Amino acid sequence: MPTIANQMIPGSGYLLDESYSGENYIASVSPIPLLLIHGKADHVIPWQHSEKLYSLAKEPKRLILIPDGEHIDAFSDRHGDVYREQMVDFILSALNPQN
Repeated sequence: MPTIANQMIPGSGYLLDESYSGENYIASVSPIPLLLIHGKADHVIPWQHSEKLYSLAKEPKRLILIPDGEHIDAFSDRHGDVYREQMVDFILSALNPQN
């Protein structure tokens, strides 16, 4: 959180600690399949945050970046179908990893 806060409001990260940072815990998610979907036009959480988490995560994992996706576009008419298709594909592949 401090990293994201600093990107939004410089200096604000000093008011937060790293206790609950996803970076501290992401590797322990494995062997549970991990899906990260992020819009590259997200103005709330920079998409690079998902790239960082992905780099720290262990397999099985998948990162999908939506080029013009914004924050919470998964629930929008604009990109909702894309997010749902990606989630269904990921869940099916996680349930049947041999294919």
